[in-house]
Amino acid sequence: MIDITFAPAYGSAVLVASVTTTSAASAVGFGSKSLVVTNTGLANIYLRTGITGAVATAADYILLPLSQVSISKPQDHTHIAYLTDALTSSLHIIPGEGF
Repeated sequence: MIDITFAPAYGSAVLVASVTTTSAASAVGFGSKSLVVTNTGLANIYLRTGITGAVATAADYILLPLSQVSISKPQDHTHIAYLTDALTSSLHIIPGEGF
């Protein structure tokens, strides 16, 4: 088994100050295969990677309040879409490689 530590793409982080109940998306760049996403707020956030126009729904990956996850993505996915289920929340997203 090979463990690959997450290697962040420093200087490429995206801060989303206000995630709401309406889906929105942020560019995370082309080429990276992993994202570390931190929910710094108090609401559940639903996530989906994709290309321009990606839309998150409540059927996508859930990120609980005040938690962090490393997710893999296809390298041609250039955006991450997100929404909350009730309140507003905030995100920190950084692309990179590994887990």
